[in-house]
Amino acid sequence: MEHSHQYISMLFKIGSFTSVLSVMDLYATVLRRTCPESSEGLVNHRRCSTTLDVQLKYYASLDDLLSLITYRPMFLRYTLDFLSPQMEHIMKSNKETGLRWMYGVPDQLMFTLAKMNGSFADFGNRVDPETIQELEQEITACRLGPVVSIGSGEDPILKLGRIMVEEAWMMATRVYLYTGLCEANSLDARVVKVQKVFVRYLGGVKARRNPDSFLVYPIAILGVAATWPADQTTLLTRLWGILECNRPGTVGNDIVRMLNDIWARTTARSAVWADVRSACLRITGM
Repeated sequence: MEHSHQYISMLFKIGSFTSVLSVMDLYATVLRRTCPESSEGLVNHRRCSTTLDVQLKYYASLDDLLSLITYRPMFLRYTLDFLSPQMEHIMKSNKETGLRWMYGVPDQLMFTLAKMNGSFADFGNRVDPETIQELEQEITACRLGPVVSIGSGEDPILKLGRIMVEEAWMMATRVYLYTGLCEANSLDARVVKVQKVFVRYLGGVKARRNPDSFLVYPIAILGVAATWPADQTTLLTRLWGILECNRPGTVGNDIVRMLNDIWARTTARSAVWADVRSACLRITGM
């Protein structure tokens, strides 16, 4: 297990979605035994984010994201309680201790996604309005922190790309909130507004590996809400420009196939979040 994160990371580039999900399932039991929590308890997600154990940190983050884009339960169950005042201080100081450098997701937003996944697993789309309002406030609060770290002489195109990635994740989280937890469809006014803003922002950023390689997951989420053919073509064009997406038998290519499957089956109706699960089953068998 010492190099499990490297193996899974490599598998993402050369293996199928099915192979990644199978390996994540295999590692779940082993990694759970390394957690200090009792076998009956929940794994503390915040501790995973601040731990020096990169295997556990990587697994918890990926568990969140895979659950999000496949409509599958997370392989482990988590709590988001603060274990100490020191941990709470670190988390609220906007010091990035997670894997933002790998996925582009700010730590606080990753915790919000984990909370949403947990709520969805427990209550489905019957989450109470107060919780929905709290989640909306958490998403908004993520924008109040520093957008990106700015270094002297930094390439302005690179800086713009970082801003684009962060905004994409913010918008993707909102679409997941509305379609997953609120049971809205792709023609809901809130969803349409977010999706249109994303397409407009995307058109203002030149296609290149960075930031496009960081936009695969957000596009997988926002693409569910892409109702108009022109928007679908825009998203597909960006994905096809990424090596991992245009190579058959890879996770990126399977994500493209999932989006095409959803769009093909929703030409006569609005897309809903349950379409993600159906597409995942058809493409990955899991």
